[in-house]
Amino acid sequence: MKSISKLIRDDLQGFAEYRSAEKENAEGDGNKSGRIWLNANELPWSVVESVPENTHLNRYPEQQPAELLELLAKNYGVSTDHLLLSRGSDDAIDLLVRLFCNPKLDSVMICPPTFGMYEVAVKIQGANLFSVPLIRSQDFQLDLTKILEAWRSHIKIIFINSPNNPTGNLISVDDIAVLCKTLSGKAIIVVDEAYIEFAEAESAIKLLDKYENMVVLRTLSKAYGLAGARCGITFSSHEVVTWLRKVMPPYPLASLTIDAVIKTFEPENIARINAYIKTVEAERDKLYEAFKEIPSITKVWPSRANFILVETFNVEKFIDYCVKQGIIVRNVSHHESLTNCVRISIGTPEQNAQLLDILKKMP
Repeated sequence: MKSISKLIRDDLQGFAEYRSAEKENAEGDGNKSGRIWLNANELPWSVVESVPENTHLNRYPEQQPAELLELLAKNYGVSTDHLLLSRGSDDAIDLLVRLFCNPKLDSVMICPPTFGMYEVAVKIQGANLFSVPLIRSQDFQLDLTKILEAWRSHIKIIFINSPNNPTGNLISVDDIAVLCKTLSGKAIIVVDEAYIEFAEAESAIKLLDKYENMVVLRTLSKAYGLAGARCGITFSSHEVVTWLRKVMPPYPLASLTIDAVIKTFEPENIARINAYIKTVEAERDKLYEAFKEIPSITKVWPSRANFILVETFNVEKFIDYCVKQGIIVRNVSHHESLTNCVRISIGTPEQNAQLLDILKKMP
C-alpha cells in the first residue's frame, strides 16, 4: 500500500485529523449508551420533535454512522473499511482533489465533455487541469492512447464519468482496468457512477480488489431519489478511505439524512425504486426513438442514464421554445464538442408525453 501513500500531498504526511467529541468517545473509553452527554457543547434539549423516533437533532451524528455503513456495505458487497459516506459525490470529489493535489504543483486529468464539478474542485484547490476529450465519433469513449501519452508524474487523479454526464454512454470497464494497471502507483483512477443504476451494467467496483488505485463514486441522489438528502458513497482501498476520513469534516451527514437513507433501503422502498428505474429505462428508450422523428432534433445519442443528449438546429431557439411551454431542459452547448446540444432528463410518462407533443408542434 506504500504506492498509494506516496501519492498523498507531502504536507499531509503525518497529518493528525480533527478529533470530534463523538470520535474520541467512540474510539476511547467512552460509553455510547451514556445517559448524560456533556462532551460536545451541545444543547441538552431537543427543540424539534417532529422527527423520526430516536433521532435527536441536538446531538451530533457519527462521522461514519456504523448502522448505515453496514447497511450499504452489505448492499454493495464490500466491507465497511472500503466505504466512505459523504455529503453527496460532490463532497467526495472535493476531498480527493484536496487530499492528493498540492496547489500549483499537482494536476488532475478529465475527459470532456463530462461532469463540471471535477473542474470546479480542481480550480478551487489551485491545482492544474489537463483535458483529453472523449472520442465523439466512437460514442464518446475514452481515448486511451492520448490519455497515456498525456499523463505526467504530476497528474495525480484521472476522473472518469460512467455513464457519462452529459452524453449518457457507458465507459468500457476494460479501458478503466487498463488505466488502473498502467498507472498503478502513479495516479488514482476515479470512476463516477452516479447513473449506473439506470444502465444495468457491471460496476467498476469489481476492480477494487485488483487495483489499489481504484476509486468508485456512487450517489443516492439519482436512482434512489435522495437528491435533497445529500448522501454519496466512495469505494476504495482501506488506505484511501482512511485518509479521506482524516481530512473530511467531522459531521458530514445530517441525522435526518442518515434516517432517510436507512428508511430508503427498507425492502418495500427498494422494490418501489426498482420499479421506478424500470419505468425510466422504458421511457428513455421510447423517447430515444421518438426524438428521431422530431424535425427540430438533428441527432440523438443512445443513453444508459436517466437523460438523453440531443443536437438541435438552434439551441437557443429550442430552449426558449421549451421554456415558453413550461418545460426546462439543460443547455450543454458550452462543451466544445456539443455545439447546439441539449440534455433532456427522463420525466414521468405523463411529462414525457407532454414533451413530445410540444416538440412535435415546434415551428
